[in-house]
Amino acid sequence: MEHYSLLNLGLEEFCRYVADIFIRLLQLSQKSMSNDFITCYLHPTCKILEDHIQNNLPSDLSNKVTELVLKLIVEILNNLEYYNIHQKDEETMNLITEIAVQVACASSHHSVSSFQSQKITQDYRNMQIFDFTSLYIEQMLKKSQSFRELHIVKFRLSGSLPPLDKLESWVSRSTTDEILNVLSTSSKNLKHLDFSGSYCGLSDKSIDYILKFCNLRYLKLIYTSLSIEGIERLIRGFKISENNVPLKNHLMYFGVIVQPSFVYLIPECLTNLTSLNLHLLSFIDLTPLKKLKLLTGLTVTTKMDQNMFSCIQNLIQEAGHRLLELKLEMEYLNLKIISECCPVLRKLSIKCCFGLSEHISLKFESVQDLEVSTFETSMSEFLVQFLPQFPNLKKLKLWMHLTCQERHPTLQMLLYPLKTRAFNEITLVSQLNCITAELEKECVKLTNNMGYSVTVSINELENTMLQALENGIQNLGRKYRIISS
Repeated sequence: MEHYSLLNLGLEEFCRYVADIFIRLLQLSQKSMSNDFITCYLHPTCKILEDHIQNNLPSDLSNKVTELVLKLIVEILNNLEYYNIHQKDEETMNLITEIAVQVACASSHHSVSSFQSQKITQDYRNMQIFDFTSLYIEQMLKKSQSFRELHIVKFRLSGSLPPLDKLESWVSRSTTDEILNVLSTSSKNLKHLDFSGSYCGLSDKSIDYILKFCNLRYLKLIYTSLSIEGIERLIRGFKISENNVPLKNHLMYFGVIVQPSFVYLIPECLTNLTSLNLHLLSFIDLTPLKKLKLLTGLTVTTKMDQNMFSCIQNLIQEAGHRLLELKLEMEYLNLKIISECCPVLRKLSIKCCFGLSEHISLKFESVQDLEVSTFETSMSEFLVQFLPQFPNLKKLKLWMHLTCQERHPTLQMLLYPLKTRAFNEITLVSQLNCITAELEKECVKLTNNMGYSVTVSINELENTMLQALENGIQNLGRKYRIISS
């Protein structure tokens, strides 16, 4: 059973049309001289395609069409042998990449406002796809000045970043001082800034640029080349200006590798924070953060083997009554303390190896959204004991570390609450795929992390979910995404 609408059918038909053009151009390039092919076939075809897009595509569909076309192009690039496209040498590889970039740019309306590379490329590790993404976004930055959202996990620019007057959200692991300088000058409305993972070309010089963003709400800078002193200056900068004039503090989310000095500076300078994302590399008592009176969301991650729960124990005991969302990733957790001290918790995300099975009589009455990743020896037995602690659960996300023998009975048990409408949504993450099952009237919509989706009946759910986890939704016979109307 499929979810059809006139919009879906039209989008799917057009995207298949563009994909066919791309495949035929690739096949034609294998039979022609490079220069003749570009002049006689590639440029004229892309010009016709671009004119068609600009003249006929409604601007409110530009983001949907662009995302769909890019997914199809990336999928084709990752399966070139299936289409009998052979990469004989570097010149052929470069030509294939150029064809992909030209077709993608021609299919992108000038009013496109969003690009999120993780939606398009996260399942692929193909270097050619990385080259394609970098070249595509570089061309599109010249073509469109309408971008409001740019999430480019990793890319490279051959030139400088152009002014982006409308930009509101920037996420990239390739952020440099130069990029932040351009953004601070041109993107006055930037609200969301995440340059976690940025090292090359990033220094404390960027602190002054970051402090120029007057409308910043979200700032994440985990694992960067900024020094501890630089981050301290940044935190202080949100409180006072150079003339000791108080700044209007808008920052509501802050993500950082925590240092001992930060736990005192953050409550003093970032008084409006509602959410914190902290990575611990050593034992640090987080109790002083209880002074953040507006804090309702807390994420704490550590790779340390020792019992790091004691770092946050006092904080949870004293501020847990305000928390609506708690995400913890550490070796050991004390669920009893969380249960007793977080009475209004709505979302709980836990990733740990030990401590989940110790308290099987607890109740988390308020939790409606649960994410769990654990390495229990028997997942089915663990779930039978663990899930009843959450009587009002509506959404479940589970990282499944299952043997082949466990997979089917565990799936039966997990999907039963969805079939009986006790749950609204279940997401299962295996080593290969991430599949979300969402209840829709008499059906269930399955969506993977690449955006491919298929709608099935309740009776088909179990078998389809099992196949999707093993093979991926895009390999169930569909090569395009169904968009909800």
